[in-house]
Amino acid sequence: MERILTQDNIEYMASLAFKNGIRIHKDSIVLFNSKSYSTSYFFSVLALEEFGKVIMLDDLFYHNNVDDNGTPEDEKEYLKQIYNHKTKQSYFMQSTTFFNDYKKVFKDIELGSMDVLKLNAIYVGLKKLDKEIVFSKNIINPSRHNKNKTRNLITLVNDQLIISCLGVKKEVYGYDIELINKQLNSKLQKELEWAWPLKSKNAQETINELLKIK
Repeated sequence: MERILTQDNIEYMASLAFKNGIRIHKDSIVLFNSKSYSTSYFFSVLALEEFGKVIMLDDLFYHNNVDDNGTPEDEKEYLKQIYNHKTKQSYFMQSTTFFNDYKKVFKDIELGSMDVLKLNAIYVGLKKLDKEIVFSKNIINPSRHNKNKTRNLITLVNDQLIISCLGVKKEVYGYDIELINKQLNSKLQKELEWAWPLKSKNAQETINELLKIK
């Protein structure tokens, strides 16, 4: 069956999205270290969404290889979802292995509030309720953004990337798109560990278990 995107197209798009996600993630760390916590949070959510997009494209790549039952319309509907912020956030959430360390982050994604927090971290304005503007004296002030919320989100993204690097290196798990696996290398792992030394308890335990594998 003729596809809207060839496997090469999907592989290329996923590879670009991964590189872009890494760039944005590193920028979020620079911004955090410059004490620009609200903008750092905004960038960290964007990075998380790019990695969610990568997972979605990898899933499409896999199913195109395994079965050929979908129609072009099915593919169109699926591809539309890479523009849905909550969907990309949810795909990233499903890929993590340390849910208990980041319950608040996952709750923000599940309730759809991460998108609101992302916008509130960058724009001054009035609050919204069910997409309707609330005309009150409560003004959104990005400079009041919670520093700990930003730190936790950056740590979550960084933890997942480091574990993915180790997973590929130890041949425990990886992506169906080989261009992504090639980017998840020891060089990237060292860069991430140097740029952001913080790790959650469960992530560190997972890393320690992976390091034991010969």
